[in-house]
Parts: sequence; structure tokens; C-alpha cells
Amino acid sequence: MNHLLRNGDGHLKNYGVIYENDFKDARLTPIYDVITTTIYIKNDIPALKFSDGKLWWKEKTYKTFALKSCEISNKEYDEIIQTCTNAILKTKIEIDEYICKDDIKKFLQKLKDCWSERI
Repeated sequence: MNHLLRNGDGHLKNYGVIYENDFKDARLTPIYDVITTTIYIKNDIPALKFSDGKLWWKEKTYKTFALKSCEISNKEYDEIIQTCTNAILKTKIEIDEYICKDDIKKFLQKLKDCWSERI
């Protein structure tokens, strides 16, 4: 979601792990402190360095990480990306329905433009 929303401020502190007994039942908490930084900083880049460096990573990088580090299959990866993409598309529709003032309209259009790039 940080990539799709263009959140360059995604740090490790924005993620948490919870568990009840030991590391075997550990799971990620929902991410928090997520904004579209590229609406304020046009050419913003991710705060975290990944295998491609500090840039908006290539899909191959995500798929490799998902498979090797998270044991997420390509099919599961595609489903996750589709769920995230659908959420953004739904939000864009809701934005279009909400727009009623010119100042809001300009801001929300810039936000939608930031979300236009795919992985």
C-alpha cells in the first residue's frame, strides 16, 4: 500500500508484530501513519532502502521478497495486489462523489494523480 499510495514516509516504525504465545503465531498489525507524500513532495522516494535501492521498487522485487521472505506464492501476491488496487479504485470513486468545492477538488485530483502509477 505504501507504494500504491506513494507514501515515501513508510518507516519500519509504521509496522508492528503481535503474537499471543510465541513467534509461531506472530502476525503483522495493520499499518498506520500512511499518507501520500508525493502530493506534498513531488519526487519523493521511499524512506526504506530495498534491493533496488531507495526508489519505487519494481514488481519483480516485491514478488521475490513476498516469495522468499514471506512465503507468499505468486497467486497470493496477485490477489493481495488486486485487493489493494480495488481499494484505491473504490476510494477514487468515493472522492469523485465527495468533490463539491474547488479547493477540495484540486487537492483530491492531485491525490488521485499520485495514485495513478502501478507497480
